[in-house]
Amino acid sequence: MKRHVILSIAALLFMAALPGQELPNVIPPSPEAAELIKYSQTQISPYTGLPNIQIPFYTIKHDGVFVPISLAYSGGGIKVADIASWVGLGWNLQAGGLVSRTINWLPDDKELLGYMYNSYDMAHFRANPDSSWACCDPNEQSHQLLGHMAAQRDYEPDDFNYSIPGYSGSFYFDQDLDDFVQRPYTNVKIEKLGDTKITGFKITTPDGVMYHFGGSIEYLEQIRGVKTMSLTTSGAYSGENDNYVTDINPYYQSWMLRKIEFPTSSALIKFEYDLEHDVKTIIKSNEEFMPWSNSSNTMEYRINYSEKKFTQPKVKTITFPTGSLEFNRSTLERLDLENSYSLERITLLNSQGKIMKEMKLETSQSDAIPDNEYPFFRQSNEFYKRLRLDKVSIQNALGEDNEEYVLEYNPQKLPHRFSRSIDYFGYFNGKDNIDLIPKANYYTSIPTAYWGKADRSVQPAYTQAEVLTKITYPTGGYEEFIWENNSISFFSQGSTHQYKDYLLEYSKMFHGNGCMFEDLNPSNNFDYSMIIDIPEHSNGIVEFDISIQGCSYEDDRQVLNDTNCSYMLYLIDVTDAPNSPQILLEPKAIKFLTPGNTYKIAATYNGNFQGCEVLQTESPNIGGFSALIKYTEDPTPGEYMYSGLRIKELKTFDDTISSTPQLWKKYDYTYHENSATPSLTSGKAYRLPINYIANYRSANNSSDGQSYAEGYQIFSNAPLVPINGALQGYLNVTESHHGQSDTNGGIRYTFSEFDFGQYFPYSGTYFDSPFPDVHKKIILSNWRNGNLIKTEYFDKENRMVKAEYFEYENANTFNKDPWDFAVQVFRMPDLTTVVNDNTITFDNNIYVSLYGYTTEHHRLKSQTTTDYLDGGDVTVTQTHTYDNNPLLASGTITTGSDGNVRESHVTYAQDLQSPTLAEQMLVDQNRFEPVRTEQTVGDTNGVLAQSASRTVYHNFGGGQVLPQKIETLKGEESPTNPSEERIRFHRYNGKGKPMEVSKAGGTHIIYIWGYNNTQPVAKIENASYQGMSSDLFTAIAAAKNASLADVGQSSETALRAALDSLRSHPELSDAMVTTYAYDPLVGVTSITDPRGQTVHYEYDEFNRLKYVKDEDGNILSQNAYHYRTQN
Repeated sequence: MKRHVILSIAALLFMAALPGQELPNVIPPSPEAAELIKYSQTQISPYTGLPNIQIPFYTIKHDGVFVPISLAYSGGGIKVADIASWVGLGWNLQAGGLVSRTINWLPDDKELLGYMYNSYDMAHFRANPDSSWACCDPNEQSHQLLGHMAAQRDYEPDDFNYSIPGYSGSFYFDQDLDDFVQRPYTNVKIEKLGDTKITGFKITTPDGVMYHFGGSIEYLEQIRGVKTMSLTTSGAYSGENDNYVTDINPYYQSWMLRKIEFPTSSALIKFEYDLEHDVKTIIKSNEEFMPWSNSSNTMEYRINYSEKKFTQPKVKTITFPTGSLEFNRSTLERLDLENSYSLERITLLNSQGKIMKEMKLETSQSDAIPDNEYPFFRQSNEFYKRLRLDKVSIQNALGEDNEEYVLEYNPQKLPHRFSRSIDYFGYFNGKDNIDLIPKANYYTSIPTAYWGKADRSVQPAYTQAEVLTKITYPTGGYEEFIWENNSISFFSQGSTHQYKDYLLEYSKMFHGNGCMFEDLNPSNNFDYSMIIDIPEHSNGIVEFDISIQGCSYEDDRQVLNDTNCSYMLYLIDVTDAPNSPQILLEPKAIKFLTPGNTYKIAATYNGNFQGCEVLQTESPNIGGFSALIKYTEDPTPGEYMYSGLRIKELKTFDDTISSTPQLWKKYDYTYHENSATPSLTSGKAYRLPINYIANYRSANNSSDGQSYAEGYQIFSNAPLVPINGALQGYLNVTESHHGQSDTNGGIRYTFSEFDFGQYFPYSGTYFDSPFPDVHKKIILSNWRNGNLIKTEYFDKENRMVKAEYFEYENANTFNKDPWDFAVQVFRMPDLTTVVNDNTITFDNNIYVSLYGYTTEHHRLKSQTTTDYLDGGDVTVTQTHTYDNNPLLASGTITTGSDGNVRESHVTYAQDLQSPTLAEQMLVDQNRFEPVRTEQTVGDTNGVLAQSASRTVYHNFGGGQVLPQKIETLKGEESPTNPSEERIRFHRYNGKGKPMEVSKAGGTHIIYIWGYNNTQPVAKIENASYQGMSSDLFTAIAAAKNASLADVGQSSETALRAALDSLRSHPELSDAMVTTYAYDPLVGVTSITDPRGQTVHYEYDEFNRLKYVKDEDGNILSQNAYHYRTQN
């Protein structure tokens, strides 16, 4: 595949702790030596089977922080109810970060009532006695949980999540600690802003960089209205939920990234947003089916919706030290989301406001499959339209297309967002369901065990509707994405008899329109019969649809045992009970037949047997019959098709006319061949969808105390438990590589076994039945799952050439007692039933459970790498030890096959018992910087070599704590062998860039930083700011000012002139001066060495390096670029 090559200046490198005697590398290399940025092939996460599909635009780089601006595709499939982001369905804009929360019960920060401030906290709850629900004592636990108290109590914390470049995580508020707790523990520091209401957060990463969120209205997603709506058999109902909304003091659900602040620099990366007001959408939350037993009541059915109205911040500008980015919305309102607008263009500008390049997004609105469902919401287009991203163009400063990404999708259309044609997980399944309650045998005391009418099975032909299938790249090549459905072979919770797996469907027709009989057994008097072999891997459920001429009808139902029926139909289990025929009495019957058995369906004529010949003449005196028999077979026994899609194949083509991929990757998710079940998928999940709550209430007759009615509840949507960002994970994955002519080897991954452990020692209920699993809150220790424990690399002959092994450990594990953390309440809807003419109302019927959490430090313990070479295997093992900080390895022992052992030990400021003032400032700034590093090399005979280095930090003012000097030591430190100073940093500028450094006993070097202190414009060796004349200071200032005015060729000439004046200054007659000029955000444009010879670098209109010329204009090198969008 052709590569799009961009030559750029590498990021300026400044190491806080420098080994040996090396000076800081603050001068960029020439463009020829700069890092090549290529269109990389799509990377896959083997554990989840999800690809990392990106369309990059620009990456902000400053002081070690990288903020990529790109479009990312989520993969995994499109759910029917999904609402597109402002860049298109399945795509999202990567541009900064946010903190968001899921509100449980009340907002945690609701004044006086929320989980953070309510005096009725968990300590108060557990201090009160329990009681029966009949009691009304306000001091008892049960009273706190009654329905009318829901707006005054909050016993369940909200779930908080954050996402910033390079970091993401979750945290909860802990009442005992009066602070937030992360799961798992990290070295990220989280601080809440606001006295009572959470107005923002400050998150500090381990390098001391501070990310500020929220703070003012334009950085906050506000909840402006929450309305619940229900459609029931008796009418439609709606109501406002005031727990989350007040006009004067609204609550916030998301806090957007406002600025990034650096500990050693005054530089900022700032974000500004536009607010979209009164964005409104409706989400169908559930359908409920509530049958009754022993009661004259009809079934109760309701459909529940929630309407949310909110403000939605959309990023408008990002300003950084060398430029800015502008995000421009379309002027047309989206058809699929009320009061919202799509992103149309992203513009990159340099610090002078000159346009450098733009990203243009071309979108369209796809239409849903037309149908006549849901007239209740038909007045809105929102549910029938979907925003789709079709093409992305990267344009130069003149508006000319440089790069084009053309996107193609699966042509299968999705239905509207409220369609009932969905599987258990919300993906399209093509079934014409009239409700969403899954049809299943729930095995209860209800006479008709099969409730629900919906087929919620996963259907592979439809799951891929509108999913991304192809990207054509600017090079002219393209990638094809071949998807398949996820599958699992293990689950911790659920029941297979309630879950309809993907099954092959078969049908047979048995009818009396001809000679159907085989070798009849005269003793049975069966005139016609047909054999049915039930597959061994069937679920055993067989449906019969029977029609017999002459049968009478009662209440629109055919009665099959009527004497007027022309035939009687029988079912015989030939395998287990050949002499015990069963009469088929129902026209539409569901039978459970033993998988693997042979059955016979037979018909006997209710009169004199006329034989085949009479039937063939279609005598009007002979009645006919038909029986349609439907049964299934599991094509993958032991496996269950599960939620969404995974990548199956990834094909990379060189150009649009190629029919054979240049590279072809295939992914196999079955267990490895040396496992106990190598043919089964290695996928595992926590829970199968559970839709059923059994016997959640009962009514007693007050006179005799006998139970007359029992209620059951079935839900259309079953809450599921994600595992590391997906609902399933794979323990074994094999990635095979194929070229145009042969297999090119592959990689085999092995991931850690699932850990479903939970800390629920006091979990219980307050009512007659156990808390329903379908709604029980599960907080898994997800960091223990999906850890890569082995990677094996194979060549094209399938020989292993390399293997890597990883071992992990947990430290400081803390289990929060459920009685100290959270009460979960599931409230049943109020219902009224009639028992023996008595009206009985069920209210305040709830389930109650408790849950805690686990958190800990999770870390790498060791890593072993073995290279399998012809001359012998080479194995290197690294073992990590941890001191004061449980997540930063303080020691590493490296053992090789030769027996040599290399030990390294790092001391951080946080490890010091008596830190200096500067080192304490490092701790306060959450900066985990090494202050001492020791290295020891030895073998079985003892120590071979020993060395150490120490970095001394100093406060240079304004909280700017930076290295002042670096000392080194060879051998063991002693009075006769002290450490020696090797490098000293004399001065820094306000952006934390070194202005003057020196080696021990060597000359001083000063750096002149221009372009707003972001680029070095001069390196002067054998010079110092100490004792510098005002005249030379003036010359330096003139060069710096000239760089600020450098916006084009003429102004760059002025900059070179100012630099030449600096070079020729009398005070620098003994100095070596190297000068640089730049086109910011593009690259270096000239370098003049100490001899005065200049090399020029010229770029084309697309900011790509075109020519390298000497000072006389002679071309030293030339680059040519050809894209399919160019002539």
